[in-house]
Amino acid sequence: MKTHQYSPEIEVFGEVVDPADLIQQWEAVKSARIQESVAQSVVDRTTKLHSSGGLASERSLEEANQALELAVAKTRLARISLNMTWGMDIAGMKEEDQQKLIDNLVDDKVKMIRLSMPLSTSRSQIVRSAKISSRSEPNKAISSQSIWPAPKVSIGGMPGYFIIVSGNSHDWPMGYSVTGWLNPDMPLLDGVMVPADSVIFDSEKAWVFQAEGDGQFVQKAISLDDPVEGGWFVRKESLNVELPIVIEGAQSILALKLQNRSQASFLEND
Repeated sequence: MKTHQYSPEIEVFGEVVDPADLIQQWEAVKSARIQESVAQSVVDRTTKLHSSGGLASERSLEEANQALELAVAKTRLARISLNMTWGMDIAGMKEEDQQKLIDNLVDDKVKMIRLSMPLSTSRSQIVRSAKISSRSEPNKAISSQSIWPAPKVSIGGMPGYFIIVSGNSHDWPMGYSVTGWLNPDMPLLDGVMVPADSVIFDSEKAWVFQAEGDGQFVQKAISLDDPVEGGWFVRKESLNVELPIVIEGAQSILALKLQNRSQASFLEND
């Protein structure tokens, strides 16, 4: 068998996000920044007048500084809200990059997807990339342009990630469900690609037959944790990579083994 290297993937559930709340919070940050800038200008002007022979009163300067403090607090609150809802990756963007993302979402040039992980998994590993596919086109994968952790769990309590994908090639409404795959940042695995036709199921386990020569076959249990197109990736420690896998006839071999097992059981009970 030919060995391959495989990057493990975590299959997840995804949903197209309505960007209205993000846009509203971003506009609140912009508005707060403008008010802070105006308040700073008033302080600068009042300070200059106050220091130039008392052209501005002490009270005016005090009121200007108080207005600036309130504006700074409002900006900070708006940024915290943005961060707590959408994550540091958006809140920490440069202003021009944030505006570009918002414009692209409004123009439907990109879409934001929330990927929710199974409850049995965790975000302990760093995820470097993701891809998604629609249920109508399951074999057409779309890679993420960017990915970052979602700061909140989903309604169902699932942790997850936000991703941005191109919006030009598909017309998905808000709330549209997609299938996603996360690529954790971990070393590539060595193993073999096992075709689906070679896998048999017996005693609630998945198995393959490997030919040992002279018509002899050895039955090996495998894990189905790493599905790939057309079958599964099986790590090399589970199989003898020097022996071929039986593809055509695997079910016949299993039927023969089950028949022999049944006959042996009958003779024991006779």
